Amino acid sequence: MKINAFDIETYNKNDKLTPYCISSIIQDEEKIFYGLDCTENFISYLGGVAQKKLKQKKKNLYVFSHYLTFDGSVLIQHISTSNKEIRIKGLFIRGVIYTLELKIEGAWVTFKCSHKLFPSKLSNAHSLLNTLMKKDLIHENINENNFENLKDEISEYCLNDSRIVIQIIKAYDGVISKFLYN
Repeated sequence: MKINAFDIETYNKNDKLTPYCISSIIQDEEKIFYGLDCTENFISYLGGVAQKKLKQKKKNLYVFSHYLTFDGSVLIQHISTSNKEIRIKGLFIRGVIYTLELKIEGAWVTFKCSHKLFPSKLSNAHSLLNTLMKKDLIHENINENNFENLKDEISEYCLNDSRIVIQIIKAYDGVISKFLYN
């Protein structure tokens, strides 16, 4: 089973979160979307992948995020300002996003939250689940004037978070499989 994941990095400008880096691992392909148009590029990419799955008569594209309430909120905010026609539905309870579904170019992408399986910080996954170690990044120091200069460091940080999410899901899949199939 291929597990897909994504992560978003933002900086705060005038009390508004501005996404500037999105990492994704979709069907084992690692990608970085960098710059102020990263959300639109990421959504277009997902739409293309979901379209291929639809043409192959396969199920929806499922993608995990560790804090879907945050990452999903950023996506929704920026989708509402894009020119694309995207349908949004999901399970939202008291400000928490449990699932988020986007219909992009006629195909559905379903986002799930790994934090619901592993209700802890990503930095704890290494010691508790033997995943990769979370990298360090001082988010408060990143702004519109310097994020381009830090592209390599931020991209690796963001991609590492997506890798950890996949390792979390694999760890839980292994535990659940033992109970269901033994």
